[in-house]
Amino acid sequence: MATNSLWKRIKSRALSVSTDEVRLERRRIDPKNAAAKEQLENVGLAFLEGYHCALKDLDARDLVYSLEQGPARLRGFSYEGAAMAIWLLDATSIFSKHRWERFYSLASISQPYIVHVGVGWGIARLPWAKRNPEAYLRRFDPMLGWLALDGLGFHEGYFHTSTWIRDPSRRTRYSPYANRVFDQGLGRSLWFVDGTDIDRIAATIESFDPDRRDDLWSGVGLACAYAGQYSEKELHSLMDYAQMHLPSFRQGISFGAEARVLAQLDDENTERACQTVCCMSAEQAALWTRKARTAVQHSPESSIRPRYELWRLRMQECLTPSQTEKVLS
Repeated sequence: MATNSLWKRIKSRALSVSTDEVRLERRRIDPKNAAAKEQLENVGLAFLEGYHCALKDLDARDLVYSLEQGPARLRGFSYEGAAMAIWLLDATSIFSKHRWERFYSLASISQPYIVHVGVGWGIARLPWAKRNPEAYLRRFDPMLGWLALDGLGFHEGYFHTSTWIRDPSRRTRYSPYANRVFDQGLGRSLWFVDGTDIDRIAATIESFDPDRRDDLWSGVGLACAYAGQYSEKELHSLMDYAQMHLPSFRQGISFGAEARVLAQLDDENTERACQTVCCMSAEQAALWTRKARTAVQHSPESSIRPRYELWRLRMQECLTPSQTEKVLS
């Protein structure tokens, strides 16, 4: 027992991440203003708080209870960090490999989306896992498991910005669809690496090949609704920039709304994003997202269009102005 306890302490220390890693100066991120700096760093600190809490290898119920004590706006990021830690503990354990299942059975009630994203962070930290992340998807929800690729994309965009963001010609060697979800994560990371500045975010997306921009804008939309703090004027500017990619941007907004509403993490910024971009409340956007997921749950899929993609496409169709007006009238 003593040996086991010592091994846990050694592993916890080995996997520990310094809070310096989320300081903007360390990441060479130039925020648009002081408020953006504070917000971005608070998100990073909440993530690390959840991560280090999970490294203690607590009972799943005790862990979830601890995560629920955090500020509502930041709570999802703590769950994301915890999911990363739990996946790493399982992946580096010889015997005990069922922490994830125990954690997910409780966390999935309110945070099914965000904890899958957290798994992607864990995959990013292990070279052998990052080489073939799709090999791990069968362990997760068949539809939501793709979000691990989103988390992997975010991690790479945030920690390896010069490689994955500033060199837009760089692509992964994953399958075509895994590449697309990876790009969605890269899009989310732009909210961080471009310091929440909408002009810089749009300019960065324009530097990528046109066939990648839909997925990047989907990620930006998700970040807008889940983590962003944008005024109505800024949201309209983002819509102007998105132009032909508006369906993907709206779909990302709706996914972010669903993640917050399901977790009962009401947020005025999410509401503003939904009202401005999707012309509906966050509750309505979340409901549509949930219904669309149910509608495609048993649809035929392919390697090019897995059910996760069918879900995204369904939402893009639902959120066209003509469809929105029809349902809301």
